Amino acid sequence: MNLQNNKIQDIQRHQQDWEDVLITINNISSLNEKTCKELELKQMELEQLNQVFAEQNEEFRKLEEFTALLEVRRQNEKKQLRQTFQQEIDVMKMHLQDCQKEIEEQNFK
Repeated sequence: MNLQNNKIQDIQRHQQDWEDVLITINNISSLNEKTCKELELKQMELEQLNQVFAEQNEEFRKLEEFTALLEVRRQNEKKQLRQTFQQEIDVMKMHLQDCQKEIEEQNFK
C-alpha cells in the first residue's frame, strides 16, 4: 500500500509539474500575442509617421523651389531696375548736355 501511495504521490507531483509547465506555456503564449499586437501597432505608427514625413518632405521641396523662383525673380527685377535707372540717367545726361549746349549757344550770341 505504501508503494502504491508513493506512486500516486509521484504521479500527482508529475501532474502538477506538467500543469505548471502548461500554465507557463500559456503565459508565454499570451505575452507573445500581446507583444505581436504591440509590434503591429508600432509598425502602423511608423508607417503613419513615414507618410507624414514624406508629405512634409514634399512640402519642403515645393517651398525650396518656390524660394528659388522668388530669388530668381528678385534678381531679375533688380537687374531690370538697374537698367531702367541707367537708362534714365543716360537720358538725364543727354538732356543736361543739351541744356549745356543751349546755354553755351546763348552765351556766345
